[in-house]
Amino acid sequence: MTASEDKRPVAEAVATEPTPTPEGRLEVARRFLEDETVKNSPREKQIEFLRSKELSDEEIQSLLGPGPTEHTSASPDLERASPETPDHHSSSEGAPRPPIITYPEFLTKPADPEPLLTPTLVLNSAYALTGLTTLLYGTKKYLVDPMIAQLTAARLDLHETASSNLSTLNEKLENIVSEVPSRAVLAIAHDANDSSSECEDPSELFHRDVGTQTSGRSTPVLTPSEAVKEPVAQTQTRKLATLARSLADVKEGLDTQVDDIQDILAGVDNLKEDLRQSSVARSYASLGWKQQEPDDEVKKAKENIRRLKGVFLSTRNFPVSTK
Repeated sequence: MTASEDKRPVAEAVATEPTPTPEGRLEVARRFLEDETVKNSPREKQIEFLRSKELSDEEIQSLLGPGPTEHTSASPDLERASPETPDHHSSSEGAPRPPIITYPEFLTKPADPEPLLTPTLVLNSAYALTGLTTLLYGTKKYLVDPMIAQLTAARLDLHETASSNLSTLNEKLENIVSEVPSRAVLAIAHDANDSSSECEDPSELFHRDVGTQTSGRSTPVLTPSEAVKEPVAQTQTRKLATLARSLADVKEGLDTQVDDIQDILAGVDNLKEDLRQSSVARSYASLGWKQQEPDDEVKKAKENIRRLKGVFLSTRNFPVSTK
């Protein structure tokens, strides 16, 4: 029989007998002391535990027996105390004592689990939600709204500044250009064109105001009435076409100059090669031996000229041209 099996009947007996007799308490204590773990514990702890269960010293001595060192000295005391033991038992039987509970977990009821929602939890949640809402409202009113208002004011200021600067730039450009288009006439002309159908006649998309001229001035002179009636976009297109032609002429002239420069560079390279060959020939001649040179028509012509010049100088007889 194990210690747990020994202790379980004791607990059941304690539970069934609410007011045990002294003999029953001694029997329960004796069974408790027979456990192996209790036997191996120190004697002082056993005595302290039995005293906590309201056992007298005589009952503790009768349960534990005499100690190893106090056996001889304690025997006369036990003999003198033995006749008084029945009186103690008789006096203790009259006074009720609480039972010795070895396993209190068998007698107590488990505590009920706490509810998920309690008034304190609901109140704290309401406080937290109120504080968060107040914080968000204060942030929006005192931080976000002033920033949005400042940003809107800055945008309006930027728009006004840009408009004024554009107006100033337009005035300066009007002073620079040679011809300022009439806005009122153009607006009326555009309104008239808009009132009519824009796609009534498809040939209008390919219409040319000025045909090809074979004589006369290359650039037609427009009268003031024609200049006023001419759209601004067409005028700018004509000017851009003239500028493109001028740039094409400049490009052609630059290409011609580049070709001439390349021809000059080729001639300079040929001259450098001739000078290098002549310097090499002179260096060979100074050393006393002659280098074989390739046949060249220019060299032959120079030699013929030298021969004729020598003949003319030696004879002093220059031919006279005949008529």
